[in-house]
Formats: sequence, C-alpha cells, structure tokens
Amino acid sequence: MPSPITRSLTLAAALAAAALSAGTLSGCGACQADRPAWIMADASDDDALRAAAPGRSAGGEGIAREKAGGAARAELGRALEIEVSDLSDRLVKDLDLSAGLDVVTDFTRSVRRQYSSQALRGSRIVKYWNEPCADNVWAQAELPRSGLDALLAGTAREQLERLRLSEEQLEKALEVIEAVRADRSGR
Repeated sequence: MPSPITRSLTLAAALAAAALSAGTLSGCGACQADRPAWIMADASDDDALRAAAPGRSAGGEGIAREKAGGAARAELGRALEIEVSDLSDRLVKDLDLSAGLDVVTDFTRSVRRQYSSQALRGSRIVKYWNEPCADNVWAQAELPRSGLDALLAGTAREQLERLRLSEEQLEKALEVIEAVRADRSGR
C-alpha cells in the first residue's frame, strides 16, 4: 500500500495534469477571451457573407495562413450550400416534387456545385490573427453579397430547364426562385 505522501503526490500530479489539459494553467482560457469578435461570432451582414477558421502548420506561419484561408473559404462554401438547400426545400414544397426525390437531389447537387464554385471565386481573405497560446492562425474570408442572389437564381434556372419539367412546373419554379430572391433581398 502506498504511503500517504506518495498518494498525495500522485493526487497532486493527477490534478495538475487535469488542470493543464483543461487549459487552466496554460493560459488558454485567457487566450480565448482575447480572441477578436470576428472569430467568435458570425460577422456576416447585408453587404457580405463572412466566415472564420483556424489553420496550423509545423511548416511555418505562411503555410498555416494558407490552411486557415482554405478552411475559412470552406466555411463560406457551407453557408452557400445552406442557401441552395433552402431553395431546394422550397421548390419541393411549392412544386410538390416529393415523388421525384432523385430529381430534386440531382438538382440540388448540380446547383450547389455550380453556384458554390462560381460564388467562391469572388471571395477574399480580409483578416488574419495569430493565436499565441495555440499556435493557430485564424483567417476571415469575405464574399460580397452583391450578385449572389442573381447567381443563385440563374444557376437554379439553368438546372431546372435540364429537368424537363412541364411548362407549368417550370413557370411555378421560376416564381418560387423570384419569391426566394425577394425574401432574401428584404433581409
């Protein structure tokens, strides 16, 4: 049986390890408190869509910046995918396309791919921040909203025409797209 001193030292070592892993002794809690607001919250507004993400590399700050920029653009891509999914959901509901779910899936995939790749070409990295406690570099990507709604509508129209919908369904689909654009422009 270990002596009381050995048990106390073992307990102290275990508590110290737990405190370090929780970040209380390493100062990481303080680092998180020092993070800029654009890292901690959605910084998007009516003018631009914005996203932040970290990057880390043993190869130096330049590579970490590249990784952070790529990750921030990927976050923008996810936000664009949500917009496409919202439009697809609305089309399924308003056009009663639930029977042709494979058609809707193909439509969503095609629009998402085309819209995201074209939209992300207009993105840029606007900020970097070096996080001293974690050796992370954070990047904020920005994508101006001007033209995004028209791009989404045009991409959706192009894909809808390929679906070989009836004239009535196509007309109604275009009305839905215009209604979504109107809703979004009134944000």
